Amino acid sequence: MARGGEKKRSCQKIEEYRSGYPQFTALLSAHEAFQNVRRFTRTRMRLLLLKQDEITMLEEKLDTIDSKEDCALFLGCSRRDNNTERQQVVQQLSTALTEYDVMLVQNHRVLSLPSAKQRDLNNLKKWIKGTASISRQESAYLESEEDLINLTGSRDIALTFVEDLIGDCIFVIERGIRRISPSGYIKRRHKLTADEHIFLLGPRLSTFCRILTTWVATVVLLVPIFVLSHISNSAWRLVTIALSAGLLLTIVSIFTKARTMEIFTAGASYAAVLVVFTSANDNFNLISSGA
Repeated sequence: MARGGEKKRSCQKIEEYRSGYPQFTALLSAHEAFQNVRRFTRTRMRLLLLKQDEITMLEEKLDTIDSKEDCALFLGCSRRDNNTERQQVVQQLSTALTEYDVMLVQNHRVLSLPSAKQRDLNNLKKWIKGTASISRQESAYLESEEDLINLTGSRDIALTFVEDLIGDCIFVIERGIRRISPSGYIKRRHKLTADEHIFLLGPRLSTFCRILTTWVATVVLLVPIFVLSHISNSAWRLVTIALSAGLLLTIVSIFTKARTMEIFTAGASYAAVLVVFTSANDNFNLISSGA
């Protein structure tokens, strides 16, 4: 099952492409959840270590040349340095370091991408097994699950969770309908694919998931305020504030990529709001009682 609304790349169905890579790439382009590739971590580390060692050897060679230099002037004035061997090594170091820096930046970008979801990998495996359009050797990369990344893994984690939950519910409902009344079951229709094993949330369901996520967040934030307005005991109020702040911090830490300080700030701000509301509510009750 894939999450979220599909991008409008083409009105042509996946099955209308020729079997093989044309059809497989059409499937991968249908949704971001299917765009999973290997990061080649072990190979990247190997190449990075080799380049690092190359720089280390050049650095040692430069130190040796400097230690054996007979003319101190060459060491103190690079403009008058006539030692061609040192100049060559410095140039090699400059080139090697530039390549090393590029490798560091590229590896950081790739290794920072999130890992592929097991659910999405299973769907791809089932599709390949069912269609037999890609050879086993060339689809074997899907078995390297720990090394697979998602190219567009910057989506909202909370929204993705809700979309997955909605998708699972739809699958369960459809399975129940097929068991109870096979003749009454109406096949799902999607403009990108006719395959029932490929489930893509349409724009309406995606919008519904976003609205549902927003309302869940609203409930989490406002329910503690409603509870505090009906509690008069100070100790229980403190317990409610602590539990509410803890629940909020837990949700933020699980469903966002916020840093520790950002999570702490959010919790402190939310707790402060609850305390201010409690104080204002007490003052309002005192004024009402006095009146």
